[in-house]
Amino acid sequence: MRKWFAYIERGFRKGYKKGNVIIYNRPSTYSGKGEKRLMELLNIKTGKISKVAVVIGMGYADFKDKKDYEKRIHDIIKKKIKEVIEK
Repeated sequence: MRKWFAYIERGFRKGYKKGNVIIYNRPSTYSGKGEKRLMELLNIKTGKISKVAVVIGMGYADFKDKKDYEKRIHDIIKKKIKEVIEK
């Protein structure tokens, strides 16, 4: 199983705190390794667009199964932060 990651560099809303990582099950526009992107949210009822976070894509990692994912995810994220964020 493959997972994609994006590091929250700056959060504008509750739940999007700097230093957290967003995990995706499929490729995303926020997943380009080393690319910085602004995430925005559109309120369908009001038409208002608000900033959610600025994220940096960290690429992806492959896992054998859910057990492997749960065992290695923390180490993988630390490695990705060193590769992409702290370079």
